[in-house]
Amino acid sequence: MANLRPLLHKLQAAHSAKGRRILINQFQAYSEKAERMVTKIVLSEKQKGKMQKIFETWNVHEAVRFLADELNK
Repeated sequence: MANLRPLLHKLQAAHSAKGRRILINQFQAYSEKAERMVTKIVLSEKQKGKMQKIFETWNVHEAVRFLADELNK
C-alpha cells in the first residue's frame, strides 16, 4: 500500500492556493475490535469565525478522496 499522507498534504496545499484553508488533525485511539492503535483523521475549516468539522474518517484514502473531490468541484 502506498503512503498517502504526502498526497493528503499536497491536496491541502492545493486548496490553500485556491484560498480555502483546510486543517488536518489526527487523533490516535486504541481499537478493541482491531486490537491495535488506529488513527482518526478530521478535516476542519474556518466558517463564520468558527472551526467547523467538514469530514471525519478512520481511513487516509477516504480523506484523500474527499479533498480531491472538493478540489474538482
